[in-house]
Amino acid sequence: MDCIPTLVGAELPLGFIPAGSTNALAHSLFGTPHVVTATMHIILGHIRSVDVCTFSSAGKLLCFGFSAMFGFGGRTLALAEKYRWMSPSQRRDFAIIKALAKLKPEDCKISFLLAGCSQNKQERKSQRSAESDCGGHWQTIQGQFLNISIMAMPCPCSMAPRGFTPDTRLHNGSMALRVVRNTTRSEFVKHLKRHSSVKNQGLYRYN
Repeated sequence: MDCIPTLVGAELPLGFIPAGSTNALAHSLFGTPHVVTATMHIILGHIRSVDVCTFSSAGKLLCFGFSAMFGFGGRTLALAEKYRWMSPSQRRDFAIIKALAKLKPEDCKISFLLAGCSQNKQERKSQRSAESDCGGHWQTIQGQFLNISIMAMPCPCSMAPRGFTPDTRLHNGSMALRVVRNTTRSEFVKHLKRHSSVKNQGLYRYN
């Protein structure tokens, strides 16, 4: 649960041109995966701040990124990467179906700080907001989860028009944590289908 108390911004701006199949970053930044649109933003010098996550294991930095999934989502992404010789749509459908067929919960312990709960006391004092008045204590949940997602941006794509976390902002120093506890396969499929809708993606309680 070690973390850097003060957020550090990048000094060098990076230009981004989409070249993938989901292009969630392009959708979040530009609202479209159109290559020409991204290129024009670079040419015109448009700059937009975006939060970036660091992923570490045992104190060792592994990589940077904007989102990560564990459980069903992680297995789906790994399968899609393994079968890159397929077309994007075939690879996506195959990976989802295979991951659903082998759906199983993972026993996990998750620790997190609620939004606004900065560990930096001076920062909390300067903000003086009700949202940040939570003591900066780590919250912990433990149990069996089918999927765990963290996202620093909405990550919209063809499978989720409004994004997997529609309320996430690009540059507010926080990320969205979404967990799906163990449930039946049919209820989990209902959860997945909700992402394909442009509405009603809020919290969902299983029976």
